[in-house]
Amino acid sequence: MMLDDPNDAIISSRPGNRARAAGLVTRPAADTAAATRSWDDERGRPALTKGPTREQEADLIRSRGAYPESTDDLEGLSVP
Repeated sequence: MMLDDPNDAIISSRPGNRARAAGLVTRPAADTAAATRSWDDERGRPALTKGPTREQEADLIRSRGAYPESTDDLEGLSVP
């Protein structure tokens, strides 16, 4: 989640016990990601207005050793 205001951190810093006791049902992160992708597809995937560029994100992931050095290493892989 991109938080551009430090005060927004409260969103993820509260325990969820009371919400679950009131009936909140969570779902797997993969389901949330798929639903988000579907929603973004439906709205035509407009350009993001916040967050890092694709290049900045790739550089960060690569710096953590979790991304191939070049797109040549992604042969046969569909990268959105």
